[in-house]
Amino acid sequence: MAQSIASIQRKVGELVVQLNSAYQRERTTRRHLLTIHGWKGVVAGTLMSMLGTAAVLEATFGTWIRPTISSLAVAAGILLLFGLRRWSGTFWEMVGLMMMGAWDLIMAAAFFTTFVIYVHDNGLVIRTPWDLRPFPEGQPAAYAIAIYVSLAVMIWGVHLTAVRRERRDEKAHARSRGNR
Repeated sequence: MAQSIASIQRKVGELVVQLNSAYQRERTTRRHLLTIHGWKGVVAGTLMSMLGTAAVLEATFGTWIRPTISSLAVAAGILLLFGLRRWSGTFWEMVGLMMMGAWDLIMAAAFFTTFVIYVHDNGLVIRTPWDLRPFPEGQPAAYAIAIYVSLAVMIWGVHLTAVRRERRDEKAHARSRGNR
């Protein structure tokens, strides 16, 4: 009987170590992904401000869109990277993530708007994958909409949810240890 209790305790100890290791791996992976998002904002925003945005965006909305969306991207990236550098789950990390998610949604909406305006004014040319003729000049690329929507969904649906869960778990852990 004592031997079976010791065996169960040893097994529980092994499982706790495995769970802790898996949690740490997941947390590290999330931080790496968020670091990539942060640098994406800094680099993309800087490139937009120095080299211009997509020509269809500036043609549709005017050149004012360039400093507006590039500044949002850079600020979101810096806040996200700052929040990650300090510690995970900070206020600045969440603000940076929300701004990055807003930037992705704005970019998706801007590309969608230019696409709809172009199609309304000029019609839509659709080609099969094996038709290698060029598309009309000025026709916006619709794939950009899918890219920015998926990035926004990843930030709002995955990363922000994980940060909120992590903050909630850390607070519950602190309360359980009596450290309020």
